[in-house]
Amino acid sequence: MARRIVMLAPLRADGWQSLGLALARRKRDAPAPDDALASLRRSIVIDPMDGSAATDLTDMLRSRRTSRLASRTGSWSLCLNPMSAAARVALSAVQLDLDRIDAADRSARVAALLVPETANAYGNRAQCHYRLARFERAIVDGVRAAVAAPADFQVLANLGTYRLASGSLADGWKLFGHRKTARAIARSPHLPGPRWTGEAGARLLVLAEQGLGDEILFASCWPDLADAVRNGRLQAVRVEIDSRLRGLAERSFPELDWLDRDRAAGPADGARRSGEFAATHWIAAGDLPAMFRRKQNDFPAAAGYLTPDPDRVAAFRHWLATEAPNERRVGLCWRSGLTTEDRAKYYPELSDCRPLLREGGSRIVVLQYDDCGAEVAALDSPDQAPILFPPDLDRRDDLDGVAALMAALDGVASAQTAVQALAGAIGVQTLGFDLAPSWVELGRTQSPWFPSMTTLHRQNAETWEHLMQRVADHVRHNIHPTASAE
Repeated sequence: MARRIVMLAPLRADGWQSLGLALARRKRDAPAPDDALASLRRSIVIDPMDGSAATDLTDMLRSRRTSRLASRTGSWSLCLNPMSAAARVALSAVQLDLDRIDAADRSARVAALLVPETANAYGNRAQCHYRLARFERAIVDGVRAAVAAPADFQVLANLGTYRLASGSLADGWKLFGHRKTARAIARSPHLPGPRWTGEAGARLLVLAEQGLGDEILFASCWPDLADAVRNGRLQAVRVEIDSRLRGLAERSFPELDWLDRDRAAGPADGARRSGEFAATHWIAAGDLPAMFRRKQNDFPAAAGYLTPDPDRVAAFRHWLATEAPNERRVGLCWRSGLTTEDRAKYYPELSDCRPLLREGGSRIVVLQYDDCGAEVAALDSPDQAPILFPPDLDRRDDLDGVAALMAALDGVASAQTAVQALAGAIGVQTLGFDLAPSWVELGRTQSPWFPSMTTLHRQNAETWEHLMQRVADHVRHNIHPTASAE
């Protein structure tokens, strides 16, 4: 219908706006496609004073993670219609992406005053509290959002993360089940039977979801699955995994069956490819903690659940003993490989890491998994020891090798990335650094998932460089050169 309108009346701004929205809805969980953006922009060219079209464009630009452009568009839409709650909500979301927390909270608060039933206004306010680790206040506004929109699954999932962050596991895991990836899996037509809720004797299919770091986090429940197979509570378990984890998985848990994940094929594709396994039940990987980590004391006290290749560990120890004898060897990963505008706030620049790079008695080994050679070369300085690149190691795809290198190091310092999760999963002394506490801590100061991990967060208006000085101090006092022997 929208296409017909723009064909019959090509100068109707609302027709182009409707077409843009229709095109965007065709890819519901994906960034807005180019043709949707083009249609909305054409609508605005025809009628530049249409604030609603500018608000829709703000949302579309945000979906494409172009936060600065979305912020300018959102400010413009608000100028056109200052009494619009929708415009204030859209701008608030973009301000959150850019870590402008006070501005985001003001925008959301005014939206809630203008239209009290606006669920996303309360949801954005809850996200502001969450960013500042005010988890109880986040729960209050999260509940308000859920009351205003009880069928909005994302609102419910967000409320689940606030409850988890406050340490309320029972309620948190239940709400966490509403997350987008779990719902996408549940819609698959290939699921082998009912979702597993603890039935004994099941042949269980565990379906992968989310990114590599989350996959490693949820893999902390693999020991529980292996125990269930060994003692007969489960007949068999097949786990869909990132293929880069296969070597570690097979070595660590021979009791389990493994299926390489095909990300391009979409959610629950593992169910389609597991007919011969004859599963009787399935579960999304992110729901395993709800089964095995219902209370705080359900988390294991022992560090490490993935076993690196001992021969490769020995080879890396030999290399380190040659390159950095009698020094503390610390692996460093300072950012994610995905550095979109909305994610940049979570990571320091390598230049911010100078306090750690110049820490006396330490040698830094690069664990960053993208092409960072130019960054390292640009920071080369006579007052710091040369940074080491591990030889003949694909730091992105050879995770078995990366795990072996980590096991040979004295410790790892990492931003919140898959590198941090992998270091914790093999039990190496790990220091995480992050923008703020999150649900992953589950209300605790020490990581419940990874007993060998400590995390430092930025405080108030603290700069990344100041935080990295605290990281350097922690490394000096708590990570000792114990891996010097070959």
